[in-house]
Amino acid sequence: METKKFLQLVKNYENQDLEFRIALSEEDEKDRIAKTVTAFYNTHGGKIIFGVEDKKRRLVGLQAPQRLEHGLTNKIRARCKLDVPPQIEFVEYRSKSFIIVHCPKGPHAPYYVKGYPKPFVRRGSSNFEANDIEIAQMYRDSSRISYDRTIVDDASLEDIDLKAAKRYISKRKKSKEIAREALLDILRKEGILCRTRNGEYLPTIAGLLLFGKDPQSCLPHTAIKADAKYRGSDKDWDAIATFEGNLFQLIKRFDEFITPHIRVSAKIVGFKRIEKTEFPIEALREAFINALAHRDYGFIQGSIAVRISDNSIEIASPGELLRPLTIDDLKRGEFEPVTRNKVIVKALVEEELMEERGTGFIRMKKLAKEYDLERFDF
Repeated sequence: METKKFLQLVKNYENQDLEFRIALSEEDEKDRIAKTVTAFYNTHGGKIIFGVEDKKRRLVGLQAPQRLEHGLTNKIRARCKLDVPPQIEFVEYRSKSFIIVHCPKGPHAPYYVKGYPKPFVRRGSSNFEANDIEIAQMYRDSSRISYDRTIVDDASLEDIDLKAAKRYISKRKKSKEIAREALLDILRKEGILCRTRNGEYLPTIAGLLLFGKDPQSCLPHTAIKADAKYRGSDKDWDAIATFEGNLFQLIKRFDEFITPHIRVSAKIVGFKRIEKTEFPIEALREAFINALAHRDYGFIQGSIAVRISDNSIEIASPGELLRPLTIDDLKRGEFEPVTRNKVIVKALVEEELMEERGTGFIRMKKLAKEYDLERFDF
Protein backbone atom coordinates (compact mmCIF):
# COMPACT_ATOMS: atom_id res chain seq x y z
CA MET A 1 0.00 0.00 0.00
CA GLU A 2 1.25 3.48 -0.86
CA THR A 3 2.18 5.71 2.08
CA LYS A 4 -0.42 8.29 1.05
CA LYS A 5 -3.24 5.72 1.13
CA PHE A 6 -2.03 4.34 4.44
CA LEU A 7 -2.03 7.80 6.04
CA GLN A 8 -5.50 8.50 4.66
CA LEU A 9 -6.74 5.31 6.30
CA VAL A 10 -5.30 6.02 9.74
CA LYS A 11 -6.73 9.56 9.71
CA ASN A 12 -10.21 8.01 9.91
CA TYR A 13 -11.93 6.95 13.09
CA GLU A 14 -12.96 3.33 13.47
CA ASN A 15 -16.12 2.74 11.45
CA GLN A 16 -18.15 0.09 9.66
CA ASP A 17 -15.21 -0.99 7.50
CA LEU A 18 -12.18 -0.04 9.60
CA GLU A 19 -10.75 -1.22 12.93
CA PHE A 20 -7.46 -0.45 14.71
CA ARG A 21 -5.52 -2.76 17.03
CA ILE A 22 -2.24 -2.18 18.83
CA ALA A 23 -1.37 -5.88 18.84
CA LEU A 24 -2.84 -9.37 19.08
CA SER A 25 -3.41 -10.23 22.72
CA GLU A 26 -3.15 -13.79 24.02
CA GLU A 27 -6.74 -13.81 25.18
CA ASP A 28 -7.90 -11.88 22.09
CA GLU A 29 -10.71 -10.38 24.14
CA LYS A 30 -13.12 -13.29 23.68
CA ASP A 31 -12.58 -13.87 19.96
CA ARG A 32 -12.70 -10.18 19.05
CA ILE A 33 -10.49 -10.67 15.97
CA ALA A 34 -12.51 -13.64 14.73
CA LYS A 35 -15.76 -11.69 15.27
CA THR A 36 -14.39 -8.66 13.43
CA VAL A 37 -13.08 -10.68 10.48
CA THR A 38 -16.36 -12.57 9.99
CA ALA A 39 -18.41 -9.40 10.59
CA PHE A 40 -16.52 -7.68 7.75
CA TYR A 41 -17.08 -10.71 5.50
CA ASN A 42 -20.79 -10.68 6.36
CA THR A 43 -21.27 -6.95 5.85
CA HIS A 44 -19.35 -4.76 3.36
CA GLY A 45 -15.80 -5.96 3.83
CA GLY A 46 -13.21 -3.96 5.75
CA LYS A 47 -9.67 -3.55 7.07
CA ILE A 48 -8.03 -4.24 10.44
CA ILE A 49 -4.81 -2.27 10.96
CA PHE A 50 -2.41 -3.59 13.62
CA GLY A 51 0.05 -1.18 15.21
CA VAL A 52 -2.42 1.70 15.69
CA GLU A 53 -3.95 2.71 19.00
CA ASP A 54 -7.71 2.59 18.48
CA LYS A 55 -8.78 5.55 20.66
CA LYS A 56 -6.23 8.22 19.63
CA ARG A 57 -5.18 6.67 16.29
CA ARG A 58 -1.55 6.94 17.44
CA LEU A 59 0.90 5.10 15.17
CA VAL A 60 2.63 2.78 17.65
CA GLY A 61 3.99 0.16 15.27
CA LEU A 62 4.68 -3.54 15.89
CA GLN A 63 7.72 -5.04 17.60
CA ALA A 64 7.50 -8.42 15.86
CA PRO A 65 5.23 -8.14 12.79
CA GLN A 66 6.20 -11.53 11.36
CA ARG A 67 5.31 -13.30 14.60
CA LEU A 68 2.01 -11.42 14.83
CA GLU A 69 1.18 -12.37 11.24
CA HIS A 70 1.83 -16.04 12.04
CA GLY A 71 -0.35 -15.94 15.17
CA LEU A 72 -3.06 -14.01 13.35
CA THR A 73 -3.17 -16.47 10.45
CA ASN A 74 -3.44 -19.42 12.84
CA LYS A 75 -6.17 -17.74 14.90
CA ILE A 76 -8.27 -16.88 11.83
CA ARG A 77 -7.85 -20.40 10.47
CA ALA A 78 -8.77 -21.96 13.83
CA ARG A 79 -11.73 -19.74 14.75
CA CYS A 80 -13.30 -18.51 11.48
CA LYS A 81 -15.29 -20.52 8.94
CA LEU A 82 -14.15 -18.84 5.71
CA ASP A 83 -14.00 -19.95 2.09
CA VAL A 84 -11.54 -17.24 1.01
CA PRO A 85 -8.76 -16.16 3.43
CA PRO A 86 -8.17 -12.45 4.05
CA GLN A 87 -5.17 -10.77 2.46
CA ILE A 88 -2.47 -9.78 4.97
CA GLU A 89 -0.21 -6.86 4.03
CA PHE A 90 2.94 -5.48 5.71
CA VAL A 91 3.41 -1.70 5.70
CA GLU A 92 6.51 0.26 6.77
CA TYR A 93 6.21 3.91 7.78
CA ARG A 94 8.90 5.99 9.51
CA SER A 95 10.82 2.92 10.63
CA LYS A 96 7.70 1.38 12.15
CA SER A 97 5.94 -1.78 11.03
CA PHE A 98 2.20 -2.26 10.59
CA ILE A 99 -0.04 -5.06 9.36
CA ILE A 100 -3.25 -4.55 7.41
CA VAL A 101 -5.77 -7.38 7.20
CA HIS A 102 -7.94 -6.90 4.08
CA CYS A 103 -11.30 -8.65 4.54
CA PRO A 104 -13.50 -8.85 1.42
CA LYS A 105 -17.27 -8.79 1.30
CA GLY A 106 -17.65 -12.55 1.33
CA PRO A 107 -19.36 -14.15 -1.68
CA HIS A 108 -21.05 -16.95 0.32
CA ALA A 109 -22.34 -15.45 3.57
CA PRO A 110 -23.14 -16.07 6.35
CA TYR A 111 -19.68 -16.67 7.84
CA TYR A 112 -19.45 -17.93 11.42
CA VAL A 113 -17.04 -17.88 14.33
CA LYS A 114 -16.69 -21.46 15.51
CA GLY A 115 -18.69 -22.09 18.66
CA TYR A 116 -21.16 -19.24 18.11
CA PRO A 117 -24.72 -20.03 16.97
CA LYS A 118 -25.24 -16.79 15.04
CA PRO A 119 -23.04 -14.91 12.56
CA PHE A 120 -21.72 -11.43 13.34
CA VAL A 121 -22.24 -8.23 11.35
CA ARG A 122 -20.66 -4.82 11.51
CA ARG A 123 -22.72 -1.85 12.67
CA GLY A 124 -20.78 1.34 13.09
CA SER A 125 -17.47 0.49 14.76
CA SER A 126 -18.80 -2.54 16.65
CA ASN A 127 -19.63 -6.18 15.97
CA PHE A 128 -23.10 -7.53 16.73
CA GLU A 129 -24.89 -10.83 16.34
CA ALA A 130 -26.93 -10.68 13.12
CA ASN A 131 -30.70 -10.53 13.49
CA ASP A 132 -33.07 -12.84 11.61
CA ILE A 133 -33.66 -10.31 8.80
CA GLU A 134 -29.92 -9.88 8.23
CA ILE A 135 -29.31 -13.64 8.22
CA ALA A 136 -32.13 -14.21 5.71
CA GLN A 137 -30.67 -11.53 3.45
CA MET A 138 -27.23 -13.18 3.56
CA TYR A 139 -28.72 -16.51 2.45
CA ARG A 140 -30.68 -14.81 -0.35
CA ASP A 141 -27.62 -12.98 -1.62
CA SER A 142 -25.46 -16.10 -1.50
CA SER A 143 -27.94 -18.25 -3.38
CA ARG A 144 -27.21 -19.02 -7.02
CA ILE A 145 -30.93 -19.29 -7.73
CA SER A 146 -32.51 -16.19 -9.24
CA TYR A 147 -34.55 -14.79 -6.35
CA ASP A 148 -37.31 -13.42 -8.58
CA ARG A 149 -38.28 -17.04 -9.42
CA THR A 150 -39.66 -17.37 -5.87
CA ILE A 151 -43.38 -18.19 -5.69
CA VAL A 152 -45.49 -15.39 -4.19
CA ASP A 153 -47.67 -16.41 -1.24
CA ASP A 154 -51.41 -15.76 -1.62
CA ALA A 155 -51.11 -15.13 -5.39
CA SER A 156 -52.78 -17.21 -8.08
CA LEU A 157 -52.78 -17.47 -11.86
CA GLU A 158 -55.75 -15.07 -11.87
CA ASP A 159 -53.38 -12.32 -10.71
CA ILE A 160 -51.39 -12.53 -13.99
CA ASP A 161 -52.43 -10.61 -17.11
CA LEU A 162 -52.00 -13.51 -19.51
CA LYS A 163 -52.78 -11.32 -22.53
CA ALA A 164 -49.85 -9.04 -21.70
CA ALA A 165 -47.62 -12.03 -21.03
CA LYS A 166 -48.68 -13.57 -24.34
CA ARG A 167 -47.81 -10.36 -26.23
CA TYR A 168 -44.37 -10.42 -24.65
CA ILE A 169 -43.78 -14.09 -25.56
CA SER A 170 -45.30 -13.70 -29.06
CA LYS A 171 -42.93 -10.86 -29.85
CA ARG A 172 -39.97 -13.12 -29.11
CA LYS A 173 -41.40 -16.27 -30.66
CA LYS A 174 -42.69 -14.29 -33.66
CA SER A 175 -45.97 -16.16 -33.46
CA LYS A 176 -49.38 -14.94 -32.29
CA GLU A 177 -50.88 -18.41 -32.22
CA ILE A 178 -49.90 -19.91 -28.86
CA ALA A 179 -52.32 -22.29 -27.16
CA ARG A 180 -53.03 -21.66 -23.46
CA GLU A 181 -51.24 -24.75 -22.16
CA ALA A 182 -48.24 -24.06 -24.38
CA LEU A 183 -48.19 -20.45 -23.15
CA LEU A 184 -48.28 -21.53 -19.50
CA ASP A 185 -45.41 -23.96 -20.07
CA ILE A 186 -43.34 -21.25 -21.80
CA LEU A 187 -44.01 -18.85 -18.91
CA ARG A 188 -42.89 -21.56 -16.50
CA LYS A 189 -39.63 -22.02 -18.37
CA GLU A 190 -39.12 -18.25 -18.42
CA GLY A 191 -39.57 -18.00 -14.63
CA ILE A 192 -42.82 -16.04 -14.87
CA LEU A 193 -44.80 -18.94 -13.42
CA CYS A 194 -43.98 -21.96 -11.31
CA ARG A 195 -45.81 -25.29 -11.48
CA THR A 196 -46.58 -27.07 -8.24
CA ARG A 197 -46.56 -30.83 -7.74
CA ASN A 198 -50.31 -30.98 -8.17
CA GLY A 199 -50.03 -29.26 -11.57
CA GLU A 200 -51.20 -25.80 -10.48
CA TYR A 201 -49.49 -22.76 -12.01
CA LEU A 202 -48.59 -19.98 -9.57
CA PRO A 203 -46.92 -16.58 -10.18
CA THR A 204 -43.35 -15.87 -9.22
CA ILE A 205 -42.11 -12.50 -7.98
CA ALA A 206 -40.94 -11.75 -11.54
CA GLY A 207 -44.29 -12.82 -12.96
CA LEU A 208 -46.27 -10.50 -10.70
CA LEU A 209 -43.93 -7.55 -11.18
CA LEU A 210 -43.80 -7.89 -14.97
CA PHE A 211 -47.35 -8.98 -15.79
CA GLY A 212 -49.39 -8.73 -12.60
CA LYS A 213 -52.79 -7.07 -12.74
CA ASP A 214 -52.21 -5.50 -9.32
CA PRO A 215 -48.72 -6.49 -8.07
CA GLN A 216 -48.89 -4.39 -4.91
CA SER A 217 -51.89 -6.33 -3.58
CA CYS A 218 -49.51 -9.24 -2.93
CA LEU A 219 -46.20 -7.31 -2.81
CA PRO A 220 -47.02 -3.97 -1.12
CA HIS A 221 -43.34 -3.13 -0.60
CA THR A 222 -42.87 -2.85 -4.39
CA ALA A 223 -44.78 0.45 -4.54
CA ILE A 224 -42.56 3.48 -5.22
CA LYS A 225 -42.50 6.46 -2.85
CA ALA A 226 -41.69 9.83 -4.47
CA ASP A 227 -41.58 13.37 -3.14
CA ALA A 228 -40.30 16.84 -4.04
CA LYS A 229 -39.40 19.60 -1.57
CA TYR A 230 -37.93 22.99 -2.44
CA ARG A 231 -36.11 25.55 -0.30
CA GLY A 232 -38.32 28.43 0.86
CA SER A 233 -41.56 26.53 0.38
CA ASP A 234 -44.00 26.71 3.30
CA LYS A 235 -45.48 23.32 2.38
CA ASP A 236 -44.51 20.03 3.99
CA TRP A 237 -44.05 18.69 0.45
CA ASP A 238 -44.32 20.43 -2.89
CA ALA A 239 -45.29 17.09 -4.42
CA ILE A 240 -45.76 13.62 -3.04
CA ALA A 241 -46.82 10.43 -4.79
CA THR A 242 -46.96 6.66 -4.57
CA PHE A 243 -46.56 4.72 -7.82
CA GLU A 244 -48.21 1.34 -8.22
CA GLY A 245 -48.48 -1.08 -11.12
CA ASN A 246 -46.19 -3.48 -12.95
CA LEU A 247 -42.57 -2.54 -13.71
CA PHE A 248 -43.39 -1.08 -17.12
CA GLN A 249 -46.11 1.11 -15.59
CA LEU A 250 -43.78 2.18 -12.76
CA ILE A 251 -41.20 3.39 -15.31
CA LYS A 252 -43.87 5.45 -17.09
CA ARG A 253 -45.10 6.97 -13.81
CA PHE A 254 -41.53 7.82 -12.80
CA ASP A 255 -41.11 9.75 -16.06
CA GLU A 256 -44.41 11.56 -15.47
CA PHE A 257 -43.41 12.53 -11.91
CA ILE A 258 -39.91 13.87 -12.46
CA THR A 259 -40.46 15.78 -15.74
CA PRO A 260 -42.44 18.72 -14.21
CA HIS A 261 -39.94 19.02 -11.34
CA ILE A 262 -36.76 19.43 -13.36
CA ARG A 263 -35.83 22.94 -14.41
CA VAL A 264 -35.15 23.60 -18.08
CA SER A 265 -32.76 26.24 -19.42
CA ALA A 266 -32.75 27.52 -23.00
CA LYS A 267 -30.46 29.40 -25.32
CA ILE A 268 -30.65 30.52 -28.93
CA VAL A 269 -28.12 28.94 -31.25
CA GLY A 270 -28.41 30.44 -34.70
CA PHE A 271 -32.15 30.54 -35.29
CA LYS A 272 -32.89 27.57 -33.05
CA ARG A 273 -33.96 27.49 -29.41
CA ILE A 274 -31.95 24.78 -27.63
CA GLU A 275 -33.36 23.51 -24.33
CA LYS A 276 -31.44 21.60 -21.70
CA THR A 277 -32.75 20.05 -18.50
CA GLU A 278 -30.93 20.68 -15.21
CA PHE A 279 -30.36 16.94 -14.79
CA PRO A 280 -29.87 14.34 -17.55
CA ILE A 281 -33.26 12.62 -17.85
CA GLU A 282 -31.65 9.58 -19.48
CA ALA A 283 -29.32 9.05 -16.50
CA LEU A 284 -32.17 9.40 -13.98
CA ARG A 285 -34.28 6.93 -15.92
CA GLU A 286 -31.32 4.53 -16.11
CA ALA A 287 -30.83 4.76 -12.34
CA PHE A 288 -34.51 4.15 -11.65
CA ILE A 289 -34.71 1.12 -13.98
CA ASN A 290 -31.52 -0.21 -12.37
CA ALA A 291 -33.16 0.06 -8.95
CA LEU A 292 -36.23 -1.84 -10.17
CA ALA A 293 -34.14 -4.54 -11.81
CA HIS A 294 -31.66 -5.22 -9.03
CA ARG A 295 -33.36 -4.44 -5.72
CA ASP A 296 -33.73 -7.12 -3.07
CA TYR A 297 -37.44 -7.97 -3.27
CA GLY A 298 -37.07 -10.25 -0.27
CA PHE A 299 -36.39 -7.17 1.87
CA ILE A 300 -39.92 -6.03 2.73
CA GLN A 301 -39.05 -3.31 5.27
CA GLY A 302 -38.75 -0.52 2.69
CA SER A 303 -39.64 0.70 -0.80
CA ILE A 304 -37.65 2.32 -3.58
CA ALA A 305 -37.74 6.08 -2.93
CA VAL A 306 -37.33 9.05 -5.29
CA ARG A 307 -36.45 12.34 -3.58
CA ILE A 308 -36.19 15.65 -5.42
CA SER A 309 -34.83 18.86 -3.86
CA ASP A 310 -33.47 22.18 -5.17
CA ASN A 311 -30.10 20.83 -6.19
CA SER A 312 -30.27 17.05 -6.07
CA ILE A 313 -32.26 13.99 -7.04
CA GLU A 314 -31.82 10.80 -5.03
CA ILE A 315 -33.00 7.31 -5.96
CA ALA A 316 -32.71 4.98 -2.97
CA SER A 317 -33.16 1.22 -3.18
CA PRO A 318 -33.60 -0.81 0.04
CA GLY A 319 -31.38 -3.76 0.83
CA GLU A 320 -27.77 -4.48 -0.08
CA LEU A 321 -25.75 -4.93 -3.24
CA LEU A 322 -25.56 -8.54 -4.36
CA ARG A 323 -22.46 -10.29 -3.03
CA PRO A 324 -19.60 -9.82 -3.57
CA LEU A 325 -20.27 -6.35 -5.10
CA THR A 326 -19.41 -3.28 -3.03
CA ILE A 327 -20.02 0.44 -3.50
CA ASP A 328 -16.30 0.90 -4.19
CA ASP A 329 -16.54 -1.64 -7.04
CA LEU A 330 -19.29 0.45 -8.64
CA LYS A 331 -17.34 3.68 -8.22
CA ARG A 332 -14.25 2.20 -9.84
CA GLY A 333 -16.28 0.51 -12.57
CA GLU A 334 -14.42 -2.72 -11.84
CA PHE A 335 -17.07 -5.41 -11.58
CA GLU A 336 -18.72 -8.23 -13.45
CA PRO A 337 -22.45 -7.56 -13.97
CA VAL A 338 -24.47 -9.75 -11.60
CA THR A 339 -28.10 -9.73 -10.55
CA ARG A 340 -30.35 -11.47 -8.07
CA ASN A 341 -33.29 -11.03 -10.48
CA LYS A 342 -32.32 -12.74 -13.73
CA VAL A 343 -35.89 -13.07 -15.03
CA ILE A 344 -36.67 -9.37 -14.55
CA VAL A 345 -33.38 -8.26 -16.09
CA LYS A 346 -33.92 -10.50 -19.11
CA ALA A 347 -37.40 -9.05 -19.69
CA LEU A 348 -36.19 -5.43 -19.38
CA VAL A 349 -33.36 -6.19 -21.81
CA GLU A 350 -35.81 -7.82 -24.24
CA GLU A 351 -37.98 -4.69 -24.07
CA GLU A 352 -34.84 -2.55 -24.70
CA LEU A 353 -35.22 -0.72 -21.39
CA MET A 354 -31.73 -1.67 -20.19
CA GLU A 355 -28.57 -3.38 -21.36
CA GLU A 356 -27.33 -6.70 -20.02
CA ARG A 357 -23.64 -5.82 -20.07
CA GLY A 358 -23.54 -3.70 -16.92
CA THR A 359 -22.73 -0.45 -18.75
CA GLY A 360 -25.52 1.56 -17.08
CA PHE A 361 -23.30 3.10 -14.38
CA ILE A 362 -20.69 4.08 -16.95
CA ARG A 363 -23.37 5.83 -19.03
CA MET A 364 -24.78 7.61 -15.99
CA LYS A 365 -21.35 8.93 -14.99
CA LYS A 366 -20.66 10.07 -18.56
CA LEU A 367 -23.98 11.94 -18.77
CA ALA A 368 -23.40 13.55 -15.37
CA LYS A 369 -20.03 14.82 -16.59
CA GLU A 370 -21.59 16.21 -19.78
CA TYR A 371 -24.09 18.12 -17.64
CA ASP A 372 -21.32 19.49 -15.37
CA LEU A 373 -22.94 18.10 -12.26
CA GLU A 374 -20.90 18.86 -9.15
CA ARG A 375 -21.53 15.44 -7.66
CA PHE A 376 -22.70 12.08 -8.92
CA ASP A 377 -22.32 9.43 -6.28
CA PHE A 378 -23.37 5.96 -5.13
